[in-house]
Amino acid sequence: MPELTNKWQNGRITTVLKLCIIKEWIADFMNWLSKMERKYGRYAIANLMYYVIILYGLGYVLYKVNPLFYFQYLALDWGAVFRGQVWRILTFLMQPTSDNLLMVVLMLYIYYMIGRQLEAVLGKFRFNFYFITGVLIHILASLVVYLAS
Repeated sequence: MPELTNKWQNGRITTVLKLCIIKEWIADFMNWLSKMERKYGRYAIANLMYYVIILYGLGYVLYKVNPLFYFQYLALDWGAVFRGQVWRILTFLMQPTSDNLLMVVLMLYIYYMIGRQLEAVLGKFRFNFYFITGVLIHILASLVVYLAS
């Protein structure tokens, strides 16, 4: 029996140690983010979701005018990017999620409401960091998938 107790305690100590390391890493990251905010906070885009919504709306209009235009010139196609069409790295964000006007309007409204609240809670710099990091991770993941296939 003492061996079981000892193993349980070692496992618990290891878990507590891991949690302490994670907590320390998160504190270091938040300190780094605060330093970045003090240094570059003035460059943050205020009301970023307005611009994102305009981009989505423009993408929907382009899709309705010419459905193939997005796929021919704007979609994130790494083969085309490597052939020189580097604008595709950012223009893929214009892709409409639906061709139904009601769904697009609902989606844009939800994006507006969520984005406005997140920016109010996080602040403009941290919300910009959150959004831009998500876009960069999306781009990186698509590149990994492209290179792996």
